[in-house]
Amino acid sequence: MRIICCVPQRLAAISLCDRVAKERGERPGITSGYQIALESLISPCDTILTYCTPDLLLHSLIPPEYLILSSVTHIILDEIHERHKIMDVLMACLRDILFLFPNLNLVLMGAQMDYEKLVDYFAFESGNVPVSL
Repeated sequence: MRIICCVPQRLAAISLCDRVAKERGERPGITSGYQIALESLISPCDTILTYCTPDLLLHSLIPPEYLILSSVTHIILDEIHERHKIMDVLMACLRDILFLFPNLNLVLMGAQMDYEKLVDYFAFESGNVPVSL
């Protein structure tokens, strides 16, 4: 299992990584790490949870291989109610490539959002999009 959690701000990625590591009794960069524009604190073999910014994840989604997604099981997009252009483009890209990775789980989190529109947007043909409120 490997999880990528996108948060809008670089400082949030660093502080969340530090908090999770502290609660697990570890130092940052072992099982939880972060990767932002010019700084990275991850262990390629041990890091399970990586915090990053949407622009960094968007830049790593390079077709046709999508190498980053071959080892990722979950992508969490946090604060999607804050309408950032980069986050909107990232959601569009993920929507277009989700069918290529059937084991990839996309988790969208936001405070106030019209979840029915998101369900319609991500439903494809199956119409099966789990929702937890």
